[in-house]
Amino acid sequence: MKAVLNLPETGDASFLANLVDRPFLHHIVEFVVDQGVRELLVVGPDCERARSVLGSGCRWGTSIEYRKVLSISDYEAALLAESEKCVLASAASLPQFPLRQQLETGTGAVIYGPSGKHWTGWAVIEARDVAALMPPTCDHAVLLSSLQTLRNYPMVSVDVEFRCNTAEELWKAHQDALNSNFSSIFHGGLEVRPGVWIGRNASVAASAQITAPAYIGENSRIGAGAQVGPFAVIA
Repeated sequence: MKAVLNLPETGDASFLANLVDRPFLHHIVEFVVDQGVRELLVVGPDCERARSVLGSGCRWGTSIEYRKVLSISDYEAALLAESEKCVLASAASLPQFPLRQQLETGTGAVIYGPSGKHWTGWAVIEARDVAALMPPTCDHAVLLSSLQTLRNYPMVSVDVEFRCNTAEELWKAHQDALNSNFSSIFHGGLEVRPGVWIGRNASVAASAQITAPAYIGENSRIGAGAQVGPFAVIA
């Protein structure tokens, strides 16, 4: 399976900010790879900054290509060969939905946020519609307008969505992840008591006070008398 990951047109690189223990962009790649996607095309003005944190994709067993802008031929070469469906994904949103099931059994879908109030920037579309849909831009509004001109893909509304368009959205995503929905994203910590996760090779002094929810990242050292949390991450 293959995907196009659209970076913001504005040059806003909030997708490089950490959600809990790693860049927001890492969580997106880990999600699509876990759902069966093996080839990604990253598109947008900040593709080189995205490359600096993602690399070739080999750490996830996938391959990643980068383009500042796209033409129809780029989409056809990257996506259509041997692919029945492709995924459109936004670097500013991580909706939680059964992507693998949608790819394998569904006819395609446009993914909306909770209560269906906004488009997440994600969709699963038939490969034959790619050439008809994709404009040479990753602008959110233009893409949605193009999607709406196609045949009637069903609208799927998700219960959980992490977003990073603004500092406020990123903070809410951080709170949601630590407070109640941490199982929805990948992380490397072990829950040592309710709401407290500790990463590999981290140590916490006996007299330190950690107030849940909190995340102590790998190789961290929490000294005597330290006070951590709530909603803190030591990375």
